[in-house]
Amino acid sequence: MQIIQTLLAHDFVLFVFTGFAGMVVHWAKKWLREQTKLNLFQYLFVANKRYTAMAVLTYVAALAGILAVGIVDYKSSQTLAMAFMAGYMVDSAINKDADNA
Repeated sequence: MQIIQTLLAHDFVLFVFTGFAGMVVHWAKKWLREQTKLNLFQYLFVANKRYTAMAVLTYVAALAGILAVGIVDYKSSQTLAMAFMAGYMVDSAINKDADNA
């Protein structure tokens, strides 16, 4: 319980969801370019669930690296931009070989 309170007190949730927003934007780019016809749910959890799991685990590892630096201002625009780009780039790198419909 203490861990959850600490994470919420530091706006960690906002930091994590910003990165996941980057992953969603990567799917949207693929959908707009007609590289996939799958909706977001199908893309993440049906057709490419292993790639999604790898992308999420890689993103969590990237977050651990960012947080290991020590001083992180979760609300700064630079930190949120870094989290967004980390999510986008991780999904782009991991899902580039995913099967597309």
